[in-house]
Amino acid sequence: MNLLNFLFIRNLYLIAAGFFIPHQLVAQHHQDRLKTMDVESYRFYLKLSDDSDRIVGTTQSSIRFHQPVAHFHLDLVNLRKNGKGMEVESVRQMAASQKDDQVLSFRHEEDRLIIYAPSGAKRFDQTQRFEIKYSGIPADGLIISENKFGDRTFFGDNWPNRAHHWLPVVDHPSDKAIVGFTIDAPEHYEVIASGTLRHSEPINGFMRHVFLTEKAMPLKVVVIGVADLAVDTVGIHNNIVVSSWVFPQNAKAGFHDYEVALKVMQYFEEKIGPFPWKKLANVQSKTRYGGMENAGNIFYFENSVTGEKEVEDLIAHEIAHQWFGNSASEADWHHIWLSEGFATYFAGLYMGATYGSKVLKDRMQAERSKAMQHEKRKFAPIVDTTVKNYLRLLNPNSYEKGAAVLHMLYHEMGADAWWSGIRNYYKTFQYDNVLSADFQKEMETVAGRSLHSFFHQWLYRPGHPILNITWHYDKKKEAVALTVEQMQKHYPCYELKLDLDLTRMGTLTRETIRIDQQKETFYFSGSPLEKMVPDPDQYLYCTFEIQATEKQK
Repeated sequence: MNLLNFLFIRNLYLIAAGFFIPHQLVAQHHQDRLKTMDVESYRFYLKLSDDSDRIVGTTQSSIRFHQPVAHFHLDLVNLRKNGKGMEVESVRQMAASQKDDQVLSFRHEEDRLIIYAPSGAKRFDQTQRFEIKYSGIPADGLIISENKFGDRTFFGDNWPNRAHHWLPVVDHPSDKAIVGFTIDAPEHYEVIASGTLRHSEPINGFMRHVFLTEKAMPLKVVVIGVADLAVDTVGIHNNIVVSSWVFPQNAKAGFHDYEVALKVMQYFEEKIGPFPWKKLANVQSKTRYGGMENAGNIFYFENSVTGEKEVEDLIAHEIAHQWFGNSASEADWHHIWLSEGFATYFAGLYMGATYGSKVLKDRMQAERSKAMQHEKRKFAPIVDTTVKNYLRLLNPNSYEKGAAVLHMLYHEMGADAWWSGIRNYYKTFQYDNVLSADFQKEMETVAGRSLHSFFHQWLYRPGHPILNITWHYDKKKEAVALTVEQMQKHYPCYELKLDLDLTRMGTLTRETIRIDQQKETFYFSGSPLEKMVPDPDQYLYCTFEIQATEKQK
């Protein structure tokens, strides 16, 4: 997900915040569910109409119970006073034969659909299948509106936990599932959804489109898109079809802007590993974000199409998410840097590889600056478990500072070890969930040493080091004495790897020092120092105060 227009988006979201269960309740409810159940698959049957915004849905879910329970719950928004929300018609426990299905009692309140075991069985256990019939007007999650050309559109937009506005689900990134969509929509629309299209057929004046995923994915990146769209196949790479879906009125410009996706995907495949899904569709849409990285179906804001190829870095960001965030997914929202920090940095790596190393260097400098400005407004660590409104995690800590941490780790480990660690990390956790500690462990395995201090100081502590560097020439030792003092007050001592470019008698040399004390002096034998540049390649998330002492002059 891209941070474009973030402040505007956040304000819109805060207006709608009343639709959300408080964070504490969501967390507790989900922790309880983790102990008892796991959704293995969903089949969503949806009927959409031009006559109204009301959707008619049937969801069939397969749930494995870790222990017998008398009841369980799924997340589904209740009907509101404004007429929006979902009403549940019936819940059934499905059997091998439909005549043996059992109608179940349920309660729908506080955006939770609580389902009770039949009186004879008393408990749900092992793996059971359920069918839920419901209908309503989505207040969020499925955005039914008009695009900038005045045409009616339906676009899913689930992040972070907005899927339960239109689907009865476990709306948490840690509960991944195989997903299928059967969508009945008016015949004049193009339809795209998570998974591959299995078939389409006319049904009573509608067109039915059936999609199915082969791998489990989190609900935050499960979507449908139904609109008047022009479609172009950009190319096929390793049997993955890369396509563009844009509004017909700007089709030529949209196809031109989105065609770079094939090149981006090829770069990441070479660097990380095979593309995780069966297709890559890039879609002009009504998402509230600059881009939303839905698995295999990336949605971009409608004004992303200009015909000038101005969104290559946005496309790279969202495609990087297909590996990081969609396939290897954060197990909880507070570790979102594993998604957004990765996508931000890998977009930078792509742009640097494509347009030169200075592009990456300039991007990292801008990203550090943005993150440090954010510190003045919100002094918090990257992994910030105090956040209650998950959209507030879409901030420069998760994006820009997360990218800066990966850049520093690249410098700390060296290019070969870093890339090896990234590939091992992805291979280990593809289609799975991950926490920051898991990523740390994988990188430590490749590095062959502990990286505890590195991860602890950059992920779980707020702020950044401020280094005061002074030097003078020590005639007795015939060496430059360079003193580094850490001046930040919030956290007195960082452990840092610092490169120094030293110029003496017109000759430039590179030195690297390790800092682990609040104040340290280092000696460099030879002639007096004419110039010193700390962190010349700009790896460190750090600020400097530099001066030569009187003794040097």
